[in-house]
Amino acid sequence: MCAHLGNEDLRWLVGCAQGCRVLQSFVEQANGEYGLVRNIVEHVLARFRELGQHKFANFIVQEVIKYSEYARAQVSGILYGHVAELSVNQFGTYVVIACYTHCDQKTKSNMTEEIIERVDKLLYVKEGSYVFQAALKYSPEYVARELARRLLPRLVRTGPHKYVYQAIMKLGYDG
Repeated sequence: MCAHLGNEDLRWLVGCAQGCRVLQSFVEQANGEYGLVRNIVEHVLARFRELGQHKFANFIVQEVIKYSEYARAQVSGILYGHVAELSVNQFGTYVVIACYTHCDQKTKSNMTEEIIERVDKLLYVKEGSYVFQAALKYSPEYVARELARRLLPRLVRTGPHKYVYQAIMKLGYDG
C-alpha cells in the first residue's frame, strides 16, 4: 500500500495524528527495508525541517531516522546550519535527540559543533537543556568536552540546567 501513496496523500497523512501513526506503523514494519517505504522516506527527507517542527509529523520523522539507514546517511547534509533552529522548537527537539540517538558519530559531531557555536541561543530555552544533555551523552568525547567547557561557566545549577550540569559531571569534566 505504501508504494501507492502520492505526495498529496503523504502531505495529508503527516498533518494529522492518525495519519502519522499509520505511516509510523508502515516504517516500523518495513524494519529498514528502504524499498518498502521509499516514498515515505523521500517525502520526509524533502520536508525534514518543516515536518520535524510539526506536532504530529515529528513522530514520523523520528521513526524514519530510527529505521532507515538511507535517511540517517542524508541527515547530516539536511541538518547542516539548522540544528539550533530545530533545537529551540518544542517538537524539533525530539527530532534532534533522535538524530543523536541513531545517527553516526560524524553527524553527531557536526551537530554538536553547531550547538557549540549557538550555546547562548539554546541556553535560555527549556528545549536547549534537552539538546545539551543528548549532545553530551551521544557525541564523541572530544566534542562533548568542548561543549561542556563552553557550558559550565554559564550554567545555573538549578532548574532545567541541573540536568545539563549532571550530564557534564558524568563526563568527568570539572572545568
